[in-house]
Amino acid sequence: MSRHFDRNSAARADRISHYEEIMDRVLRITREDGITPGVYECVLPDLEELEDYYTSPEWQEDYTADEEGLLPEGLKRGVLSQDGIDELLDRFRDFRKRPTRSEQLEHLYFNQKQTLDLFLERGAVSREQYDKSLSELTAKLGKEIPE
Repeated sequence: MSRHFDRNSAARADRISHYEEIMDRVLRITREDGITPGVYECVLPDLEELEDYYTSPEWQEDYTADEEGLLPEGLKRGVLSQDGIDELLDRFRDFRKRPTRSEQLEHLYFNQKQTLDLFLERGAVSREQYDKSLSELTAKLGKEIPE
């Protein structure tokens, strides 16, 4: 048992164990299923709770207690690894920055429409060809034809 283990230390150990379970659950789910939009939505509440803890004074206090040997032996404490928790949160921050499928399709639609507009403007296609191509593009990408 470590030095100075008391009620406060027990509460600290419970807190660390709680966040350790969350981190393990997120790692297990992402290891099994990868990071997909569905997985991201599923683990988002856990990630937010982990990030709140990681950026809190409590995490810093727990980290310091670990460094000073004030935690019980055998307590799993991967959540106190700066590299471990930061890397996990960064993986999801990177995922969050990716455009969604809907955003990708919208971007594709407007790029293709701009190309068609340019072709029409420069006489590379007739109005009839333009209307047909725009109609097909709109149908394939599920967009409404702008007025």
